[in-house]
Amino acid sequence: AELSRKVQLANEMTQQVIQGLRNISRDLRPPALSAFGLEQAIYSHIERFEELHPELEIHTDLSADGLDMDERMRLVLFRIYQNAVSNVVRHAEAKSIWVSLDMDDQKVILIIKDDGKGFVVPERWVELARNGHLGLVGTRERVEAIGGLLEIQSILGEGTTLRVSVPRVPQHSGNTGSLPALP
Repeated sequence: AELSRKVQLANEMTQQVIQGLRNISRDLRPPALSAFGLEQAIYSHIERFEELHPELEIHTDLSADGLDMDERMRLVLFRIYQNAVSNVVRHAEAKSIWVSLDMDDQKVILIIKDDGKGFVVPERWVELARNGHLGLVGTRERVEAIGGLLEIQSILGEGTTLRVSVPRVPQHSGNTGSLPALP
């Protein structure tokens, strides 16, 4: 009976580990991203995110990318979105998040805005790293790797807006070899 209980417990733990790995894998490269595009991947993530964070009100205005966007660009933009909403939960003490995705033939614009406590945006990017904002530094590197521009506006007590603008056709910068590889 004791051995049977231990085997059952080990089996349950194994199933939990497998489910945890599936969740991590889905978050790293959500199936909806390739099959249905960036818009649907964000909507899918928001559904799970709202279950985990019912205290946050999430507003969306997302354009469909129609699957003609470069897959690497979709993945980079999805990771930027993920990191931004994660930062809102960890740091902003916000009540609401707004996620906007807009695109035309020339560019894609992703905006994540919150009504949290905000922070002082330093004059130089190196100060972000020194102040522990490594996620924002990584976001900037990812945006630049696909030829885009990252703008951050933040007002203490009012919130933060992260705006990413990238060309619709990816333009890889010359220094991408030094950036961490995306799985």
